[in-house]
Amino acid sequence: MASINYEDLLSEIIPMVPGCTDTLIERSIRSAVIELCEKAEVYQYELDPITTVSGTYEYDFEVPNGTAVHKILWVTYDGDDLEPISSSLLEEREPKWRDSNYYGTPIYYIKQSQAVFWLAPVPDVTKTNSVRMRAILKPTHSSTSCDADVMNDYRDAIVNGA
Repeated sequence: MASINYEDLLSEIIPMVPGCTDTLIERSIRSAVIELCEKAEVYQYELDPITTVSGTYEYDFEVPNGTAVHKILWVTYDGDDLEPISSSLLEEREPKWRDSNYYGTPIYYIKQSQAVFWLAPVPDVTKTNSVRMRAILKPTHSSTSCDADVMNDYRDAIVNGA
């Protein structure tokens, strides 16, 4: 996946803010890109398939370097759609879902953080490439670049936002 560095936009912004440091401009570009990705949801990405492991419910998102998952659009397990659910609602519906007696085919997913998601019930078999998902990504606050399609398609919005 190709990306464009934030510093590549410096020449377009420097004339509008004379005296401003390159570092501050680059930070403003990063912030504008993050805000664009969060609010307009323009950085959609289908993650690499994930192999589930019997007895394991917590999995890491496999995202490009310098990005994080902002929102999950859909998840499938072995071709079947999974239902999004909150931790509290899952605990209310299935209080013993982590108990090995309740292991089975996942029907729910929970986005725990920008880096981790859970499957419930806990998978009872190991399956290669069983989980597929599409998500809205956003750059991290330490990133130095973003996806070339996002940077090119929304260049004016990013420059004006910065």
